[in-house]
Amino acid sequence: MDFAGFIAPFDADTFRTQYFGKRPIHIRREAGVRPSVLSWQRFNEVLAIQPYWNEDTLKVYFKNRAALRENYCDTNDVRPGTKALVDPAKVKVLLGLGASLIANHIHRVCPEVAAIAHMLEREFAARVAANVYCSFKGVQAFQTHFDLHDVFALQVEGEKTWRDYESRADAPVVPLPPGDEIEKWLTASRGRLLFEADMKPGDVLYLPRGQYHDALTGAQASLHVTFGVSPATGLALFKLLETAVTQETAFRQ
Repeated sequence: MDFAGFIAPFDADTFRTQYFGKRPIHIRREAGVRPSVLSWQRFNEVLAIQPYWNEDTLKVYFKNRAALRENYCDTNDVRPGTKALVDPAKVKVLLGLGASLIANHIHRVCPEVAAIAHMLEREFAARVAANVYCSFKGVQAFQTHFDLHDVFALQVEGEKTWRDYESRADAPVVPLPPGDEIEKWLTASRGRLLFEADMKPGDVLYLPRGQYHDALTGAQASLHVTFGVSPATGLALFKLLETAVTQETAFRQ
């Protein structure tokens, strides 16, 4: 799939000139017209690759809070420096209580998702990571927040309502610390509602870096893939300089 096919029926050139890095957009597809990227069955198959899923690659959120690793991982006999593996039975219990599941960097183990991630990398000369979000009826995994990268959210199963607000952080590069005070500040500073996007299978939502938003699952379980697109920034120059001058005696001294 090329980029034009990914955001069809919206025009790719119009997106590049008027939306990318500038403003959000909800791209709707006709019912039954959607890319074959992921399904409930395929997602379950990927989750069965148990050696990959650990406390870092799989996260469980309940009422906007990350579950402790002992609540969803096998923490028995975990050696120092290693990650606790996910315990499927514990995850199932938490999901039954209304928790949400976030499968990080799924592009590393799912070729279908990886193909789109690589396409976006080529399209925008950027690093791209793909995460899958699985949530159930009426669940909101995260309060209002913004991301440090551009986001393409592809709805693959079920429905989800996203709310996009007028505020946008100024080219953020450092994540905000968690906590009630930060959540209150984000809610107070998000501004007026720009629009609600009722995402159906096949729809794509684009959010530029720093755009305030939140999301709520509808009447049925929801599965969507977010592709985080991180182009190089001017800060990369200083990292390159540090690497270069490390070879110089004067700078090492």
